Amino acid sequence: MPDAPRQGESAEIIHLPGSKGPARGYTWEPFKAGHFKSKKHGAYSDRIIVPLAADIANDLMAELPYLQDTTYREALLDYARTAARVEVLEKWLDEHGEIREDGTVAPAAIYLVRVRGHLASMASRLGLDPLSRAKLGKDTTATKLDLAQLMSALNKQNGGTA
Repeated sequence: MPDAPRQGESAEIIHLPGSKGPARGYTWEPFKAGHFKSKKHGAYSDRIIVPLAADIANDLMAELPYLQDTTYREALLDYARTAARVEVLEKWLDEHGEIREDGTVAPAAIYLVRVRGHLASMASRLGLDPLSRAKLGKDTTATKLDLAQLMSALNKQNGGTA
């Protein structure tokens, strides 16, 4: 291997096997901040997911007021981000297909299956499907009933009538 060139000397041009000769001297403009050149489907991009997730969360809180309770905040945000990912992935797969030209399944389709599973789990935790909403309603009613019974017992204990 030849020694490295000394200061002021030019380096020897090496042609790799299969190359057609020295570079032609052209360059590309560097990517600017905020570019989308490397974006595939956008499911990992906060610039795409966050605005969609905010709309989803706000719509859900308007439709289901119990989700406005701060105890639901983290779960609701997780659900909204996941729902936004599903939306973005489905749109990308509609345009590009689930099967690639070489016959393999697109990685986005595999990821979509995982994300949908998480979405279903989060929907259940938030009471967004009929069974979990019924259970959530039953638990809420039971809590209110227990509180009412406790208040009644305290009232009787303090000499009141109930």
